[in-house]
Amino acid sequence: MSVANIVAFVAQELRSARRSMRTWIFAAMAIGFGAGLYFYLFGAHGFGQTSAPRLNVPGYGGLTLWVLLLGVFSLTFDGRSRDRRALIADALHTRPFANFELHAGRLLAVVFAVWLALVALALLVLAFESFLVESPARSLFGVPEPAVGLAIFVFFDAPPALLFWGALTALLGSILRNRVLTLLVVASLLALYLIAIFHAPLFLLPVFSGIANLGLAGSDVLPQTPDVADVVQRIAVVALALACLLLASSRQPRGDAALRWGAAFAVMGLGTLGALAWLAVGERSERRTWAAAHAGLGAARTDLERLAGHIRIDPGRELDVNLDLHVMAKEERDVLTFSLNPAMRVGRLHVDGAAAVYS
Repeated sequence: MSVANIVAFVAQELRSARRSMRTWIFAAMAIGFGAGLYFYLFGAHGFGQTSAPRLNVPGYGGLTLWVLLLGVFSLTFDGRSRDRRALIADALHTRPFANFELHAGRLLAVVFAVWLALVALALLVLAFESFLVESPARSLFGVPEPAVGLAIFVFFDAPPALLFWGALTALLGSILRNRVLTLLVVASLLALYLIAIFHAPLFLLPVFSGIANLGLAGSDVLPQTPDVADVVQRIAVVALALACLLLASSRQPRGDAALRWGAAFAVMGLGTLGALAWLAVGERSERRTWAAAHAGLGAARTDLERLAGHIRIDPGRELDVNLDLHVMAKEERDVLTFSLNPAMRVGRLHVDGAAAVYS
């Protein structure tokens, strides 16, 4: 494999993508769609209808990513037909480069061109919220979104997904050899994938969604960052993308040794995802065991069903908590016992303005 050949194909495909109207159409659609979702969440948060946009990056980012996947399909599915129209399809197979170099260079160029739309959307959001820092509307709409959440999505979540679906499109194109049929099949697979994501249990989303913290409520107090399982999952998705590229390379008229390597990467990727799913199910079983243990506590158990209120923190001095607690108990109770953080040193405790007993 020659890196120089791959870079040459990347440069050539980038020139083609820049001249293609489809690239600009899907980039504009993705940026407009993502910005529309962001400003909708921004306004809804101002009226207390949803959480701040900075906590919803996986939501509106994921929807924007799925729009961009349509752009990847559009730029990838007709590569072979485009070569035939340019009368270079047969000549390509006489040149001294590997099939994989051709497919890899073209895929990397398409993914990079589409990924730039996500970068543009992220910069738009950050520029708007930088303006918001100096605006009086900040007190109404909340604090600016940390760049970390956007960076995780743009640099960690999006590239593996774009690579995999682009490589899968290239593989289906090499098998079906029909532009319309390839596009219909890959679009159907994406639709089935989205349906599965929306119906998958929460504990399996980190394994199959490819978007960090999708389905989880964001938090400023306890922000979620990618863990080891997320990193392994992205590596598995990239391995599947490599497998699709290698298998597509083996389907070319000039065969090469890519088939066995493609099968090896496919087994590695699928095996890794299967292992992650098995671990997630095991953790779920552990939680069910604890739930069953708690269910056996009997009438003495008091469940906290809902908690709402306001908390004001003066670091090192005061913690002011005003909460409404909705509890469920099998018998009426006048006294409830609460535990504070064990690391907290309590000097005084007041409940409804009166000193309270604590230990």
